[in-house]
Amino acid sequence: MRRGLVAAAFAAGVALAGTVLAPGTAGAVDNFTCQGGFSNPPASGTYTNVIVPSTANGTNFCYLNGATVQRNVTVQPGGAVLIANTTIGRSVTSTSAGTGAGGQFFSVAMCGSTVGRNVSVSGSSSLVEIGTDDYGNNCVGTIRQNTLNGNTDITNNQGGVEVEGNQVNGNLSVNRNSGALSNYSRDFDAGPNVTTAVNNNSDSTHHLSCSGNAGVVDSTNNTFKTVTGQCRR
Repeated sequence: MRRGLVAAAFAAGVALAGTVLAPGTAGAVDNFTCQGGFSNPPASGTYTNVIVPSTANGTNFCYLNGATVQRNVTVQPGGAVLIANTTIGRSVTSTSAGTGAGGQFFSVAMCGSTVGRNVSVSGSSSLVEIGTDDYGNNCVGTIRQNTLNGNTDITNNQGGVEVEGNQVNGNLSVNRNSGALSNYSRDFDAGPNVTTAVNNNSDSTHHLSCSGNAGVVDSTNNTFKTVTGQCRR
C-alpha cells in the first residue's frame, strides 16, 4: 500500500468505552472494551484483555497504539480494529469483523506490533492488513514490521488481504480470501484482480501455505522453510 491505510490515523486518537481507565494510566484493566474512533487519544495503557465489540465499526472502531495487552485481543463479529506499536502477550482473534472508516476502509489492520502467540482472522468484510512493506506512514512515520510469535491464519476474508513485511515465528496460512485490493484506494500498487498480497515475510524454520484465494495472488520474497500453493514462486 503506497499510502497509509489511515494516513491521518496515527496523529489522531480514539475514544474508549467500557471499563473506566484513561489511556496511558498505570495498572491493568480486565476485559477492556475498545471503541470510539479518533476523537480522543489512542488506547495506550496496560490491559489484561481487549475486547472489540460489535458496535466498534464505521468511525467508532477500536484504535490501539503503544498499548500493552497482557493476554488477548478479541474482535467480535461486526467490530473493526487498528493496532499499532502494541505488545500483545497472547493471541489476536477476529471472526466476521465489520468495516472501520478512518481515512480508508478496513476490518483488521496491524503494524509495528508484537504478538506472543497466534493470530487468527477470518470472515472479514473489508481489508485485512497484517503488516505492509511499501508505504512510509503506517506506524508513526516509518515502516515497522510485526513480530508474530505463533501461527498466523488468515482465512475466508472478503475485502482483500495484505500480509507483508512481518517477522513470523510460526506457520503462516493464507487461504480462501477474496476482494480486490485496488478497490476503494486500498492498495495503490496492486495489480489488476489482486486479492491477496503476501510479500517479504521471514521465517527460516516454519511453513507458508496459500490456497483457494480468488483472483490473483501477489507473492514474492518470502523466506520460509517451505512455501506451498499460490504463494510459491
